[in-house]
Amino acid sequence: NQELNTEAYCKIFPNPMASGYWTLSVSSNLVGSFFELIDINGKVVFTGKIISADTVINPEIAAGIYYLKINLFGTSLTKKMEKLF
Repeated sequence: NQELNTEAYCKIFPNPMASGYWTLSVSSNLVGSFFELIDINGKVVFTGKIISADTVINPEIAAGIYYLKINLFGTSLTKKMEKLF
């Protein structure tokens, strides 16, 4: 898989997140794509679909480090995320 440049296509905030939810802000070519939230052990803990340029991600997960993976046309985009509490 070829890696897309994450900063050019995707921004997630707040990161790290203390409480509430993440907002995923993406370029229009990523709208309609599916994403996975993966823990540090490689387990998929949450999945969803990017429904607009700004998508709320609000999984019920423990504090820790996670990776957001978006798949698009045989390429992937991965972004490191952290939940503090």
